[in-house]
Amino acid sequence: LLNQLSTQPSCPIIICQHIEPGFSGDFASWLQTETGLNTLLAENCREIKTGNLYIAPAGRNLGITSNGQFEITPPKPGQFYFPNIDHLFTNLANRFGDKVLGIVLTGMGADGATGAKDIIANGGSVLTQDSESALIDSMPKKTRGAIGSKQSYQLSQIAVKMEQWMNGYTIKEQR
Repeated sequence: LLNQLSTQPSCPIIICQHIEPGFSGDFASWLQTETGLNTLLAENCREIKTGNLYIAPAGRNLGITSNGQFEITPPKPGQFYFPNIDHLFTNLANRFGDKVLGIVLTGMGADGATGAKDIIANGGSVLTQDSESALIDSMPKKTRGAIGSKQSYQLSQIAVKMEQWMNGYTIKEQR
């Protein structure tokens, strides 16, 4: 997906990948090599900068403070997925409203669905990967159900939509 972007991102991109502790740093290094984007592991109190790609640390929740810095917290009791996409999406929706684009790709479970609803409720946009290209469709499918959308996209289409969104285009069909 990131390799299909034709320009340098005009915003920060945060990846919240369910990953085991000890692999986040290697994942960040691999992504930087593969994409050429400056890729950093999100760290507590780190200022977020446009054009950077950030990876949520394994085993923790990621949010953003009112000062525009990362806030890393331990998982809540009973929380099954972490880093937790719902936690991140809800935090972003509450802080940035219509300036949020959430993207849910292949994955197992429903993480992201509740947070996607919050993004939509706060004026933001959400894109989901299509069932045909997703290796495991439960996360995109649950998200579509949560936000009341039947629209989904192949990765190449998501890249185009991302660039349109970064250039000020509002993605209306996901609202």
